[in-house]
Amino acid sequence: MRCWTWDELVWSDLAGGSLYNLMAREIAPLPARLKNATARMQKLPALLAQIRSQIVPELVPSIHAKTVPTQNNGVISTMDEMILSQAKVLDASGQMALKTAADALRKRLWRFSRPGKTHRQCLHRSGQQQALGQNV
Repeated sequence: MRCWTWDELVWSDLAGGSLYNLMAREIAPLPARLKNATARMQKLPALLAQIRSQIVPELVPSIHAKTVPTQNNGVISTMDEMILSQAKVLDASGQMALKTAADALRKRLWRFSRPGKTHRQCLHRSGQQQALGQNV
């Protein structure tokens, strides 16, 4: 089925789950979990960029294109509410690393859920251009 070429939701779930599952359970002390979250957030933008390059926009169902921005907003909420809100337990360099990683991931998630011109044109043809919050 080559779902990696069309199922954007799987990748959004991967990003969100990797952060949520780390922070939702007390599997380690909070500072250790925040350092691990920082490391994951540092790696996720490159992973999402690689995935984006493999997705074939013409194969993405419009419901996925409409849903993934909402899911990515959930990932951002997880970052803001479960991770960044706890940053005060880290030292200054840990806080800076966390903020930098979060900013980079936030930008990549925005680009991941709002892909290039070809995908926007497909959505426009199907009447779904507002799904990406773009004026095509």
